[in-house]
Amino acid sequence: MALRQRGMEGKCEFCRTPTPKDEASAIAMVKKRVDAGDSGAMNSLAVDYFNGNHGLEKDAKRAFELWTEAADLGSIEAHFELGVYADGIKQDTMAVAHWERAAIKGHVLEVTNATEGITISRRSTS
Repeated sequence: MALRQRGMEGKCEFCRTPTPKDEASAIAMVKKRVDAGDSGAMNSLAVDYFNGNHGLEKDAKRAFELWTEAADLGSIEAHFELGVYADGIKQDTMAVAHWERAAIKGHVLEVTNATEGITISRRSTS
């Protein structure tokens, strides 16, 4: 509603250009934000690479690189995603380290790994 009131509905919240209508243009716009050092765009593109969304080929290595760069820039969500990634490849110590960083920074997460007895739970107050 606020976007509509400001006349920004259908526009990129960062650069104010019209939202692309096709996937290729949308990916190009996200990549431009990645090149500008936008950790949110890095996280978004990493998810797309990891899952093979929007016509991209699945590329877990590229996703890991993007999440790592976003985490280095302070992205709480990237730390959480790195934890999920590490858990998936059975790197429990790395997974817990990233989940703890995300939780300490206020990420709302509840992660339970019953087989290893690992429980991380935190709710952000913001």
